[in-house]
Amino acid sequence: MKNEKKRRLKYTLATILTFLMTLIWVVFLILDITNVHNGNPIQDIIYVIVLLVVTMLEYFRLRDIGTPDDEDERDNYIDQRVNAKMYKISQWIILGLAAVLMCFAGFLYKQPGNHDFAFAVGLIAVTLGMLWNVFLLIEIIISVIVEHKS
Repeated sequence: MKNEKKRRLKYTLATILTFLMTLIWVVFLILDITNVHNGNPIQDIIYVIVLLVVTMLEYFRLRDIGTPDDEDERDNYIDQRVNAKMYKISQWIILGLAAVLMCFAGFLYKQPGNHDFAFAVGLIAVTLGMLWNVFLLIEIIISVIVEHKS
């Protein structure tokens, strides 16, 4: 019961905050359309759509608390497996992007006059590679902890 109240409060606050952010971006969109503010209305439309989707998801999560579908073990297991797969996919995307950017930086460096841009692209690639290594290290640490506990 206490856990349910905490979850209800958490999702209520999340719904209210995302709704307020949506309203703020709608105001920015109106200001951009009426040329009062020099902004990008396409970007504001994308933000409004994304925030509306997030607001609706938070609202439906809030509405689902306390129903029989709320704490289903199968749903929790499926969520856990999907999160693990998404983690692996994001790891490989980061590694692939780092490799592609490093190759692109190498080609740019051979062209005259592109040394600064090549350095920036190479720096981004190295940062992504380091991020991949941190993810790999976290995964190894978690595996060691799990093996040690069992």
